[in-house]
Amino acid sequence: PAYQAGARVHNNSWGAATASAYTVDSNDVDAYAAKRRDMLIVIAAGNEGTAADPFNSEPGFVDWLSIGSPASCKNALTVGAARNGRTTGGLSGRTYGDTWRQDFPKPPIADQRVSGDPECMAAFSSRGPCDDRRIKPDIVAPGTDIVSTRSDIAPDDHFWGLVDDNPAYAYMGGTSMACPLVAGCAALVRQYFVDERVTSPSAALLKATLVNGARWLSGPDSVADREARPNFHQGFGAVNLTTTVPNPAEPDLSLEFVDCWETPNLQLGETG
Repeated sequence: PAYQAGARVHNNSWGAATASAYTVDSNDVDAYAAKRRDMLIVIAAGNEGTAADPFNSEPGFVDWLSIGSPASCKNALTVGAARNGRTTGGLSGRTYGDTWRQDFPKPPIADQRVSGDPECMAAFSSRGPCDDRRIKPDIVAPGTDIVSTRSDIAPDDHFWGLVDDNPAYAYMGGTSMACPLVAGCAALVRQYFVDERVTSPSAALLKATLVNGARWLSGPDSVADREARPNFHQGFGAVNLTTTVPNPAEPDLSLEFVDCWETPNLQLGETG
C-alpha cells in the first residue's frame, strides 16, 4: 500500500531479537526489494547490544552478533544508534551502568554517560555481523535522548523523560529513533537525484550514496576490535548529509553514479 500510494522510502522501527540470524522476515524484505527496486526500506538494527558476558569483545565493551530481524536482510538499509551530543534532559546525565546494570556491568562502558559524546555508539545498539559474516549495521545515527512527539494519553513512564516546556514532546531512545532520522535523510537524497540530477534513483543508489557519505566515528567503542571501516559496531559510519550530496559547505564535493535498475541490458546477469 505504501508503494502504491507513491512512497519510495519506508521506515521500519520494529524487529525481533534473533541474534544476527537471517530469518523468514529478512527474506521477505529481500524478496520485496527485488520486486520494487526503487523502494528504499530502512530498518532499525535492534536494541540488543550487551556487554554482560562478552564472547568476541574485550570486557567492558559491547559484544557482536546481536542484529535483529528483518534488519539482518541484505537489501534494506540497516540503522544502528550512536550517542546524541545532548548533555541535559532525558537520561543524558546517567551512565549505562546506572541505567542498565545487567547489560553493562563493567567499565569502561558502565561508567560512560548515555548521551553527550557523538563520537561514541549507544551501548544498547545491536552489533553485527550477520550470521553469514555480512557487515551490519550499514550506518548509524543519533539514537539516545531524542526529542520526539508523544501521545497526550501516553503515560509519563513510557519515555526517557519529559520536555518541560512542551507536553506534546518527550525524550526517547533506541535504534527506532535513529532509523527515521536516516529515512528522512534518504528522502532528501532522493529529492536531490530527482530534482538536481533528473533521474529516478534506485533504492540501491540511495543506500550507496548514504553509505559513501557517512562520517567515521572515532570513539573507543565505535572502533573497538577494528579501527578501519567498516566494522560491526557502526557499519560504514554515521549519516552525514554534508559529505553525502553536493552543497555550498563542500564546494569540492562531486557525485557521479551509474544506476541501471531500469536498463536490463546493463545489469549483471548472475551473482558471483
